[in-house]
Amino acid sequence: MASSDFLAVPIWDLIGLIGATIYVGSYILSALDTLPSQSWQYYALKLVAAFLVLGSLMGGSFNLASAVIQVFFVGVSLLGLGLHWGRKQRLRACERSRASLHLDEFAKEHEA
Repeated sequence: MASSDFLAVPIWDLIGLIGATIYVGSYILSALDTLPSQSWQYYALKLVAAFLVLGSLMGGSFNLASAVIQVFFVGVSLLGLGLHWGRKQRLRACERSRASLHLDEFAKEHEA
């Protein structure tokens, strides 16, 4: 194999390798407690990685088992992002409720 053949990586393989790198990188960052596994960034990275690997499977050598795993990762990542967004919305609503409650208490204290 000549050195120029080694550098001639098909685009679909390159896309899959980028996805695999994102998978491994996010897993390492999570293990090092740098990227919390409950953060939206973690789910977003897994989603991007899954789409890249799935794209490489569709454009290159298809493997059903790998495709099923990628579809699973897409689903779980979307679920995680949705739950994270929902938690954030509930927290904001709770904070608004607390602020309103404090204002009501303040107004009652200073009515008389």
